[in-house]
Amino acid sequence: MSEFIKSIWEFIYNRDRTLSEKAAIFIIMAGLIFVGDCSTRISYNVHMENKIDQIAKIESIKKNYDLDSNTMSILCDWESEILRRTHYVNRFDGILKSN
Repeated sequence: MSEFIKSIWEFIYNRDRTLSEKAAIFIIMAGLIFVGDCSTRISYNVHMENKIDQIAKIESIKKNYDLDSNTMSILCDWESEILRRTHYVNRFDGILKSN
């Protein structure tokens, strides 16, 4: 891992490449990462697993506070907030479909 960080550090401070070349390489790498993530949906799956875990934790907490209306209201608000969250791929798909 330290070799990887060292190679990034050397790339950034390399005087042989111009700033525009470095920017182009950065944009290409970011694009490749984005396309790879969209095609494999790895971060989407992680996002959905996190949502499921958070909802399950809230449901287990609800069992302890079923008589406390204030706490239940807060927990329901949190649950709604979690369910409203969308992954960036879904937002990107929405932008493409609206155009």
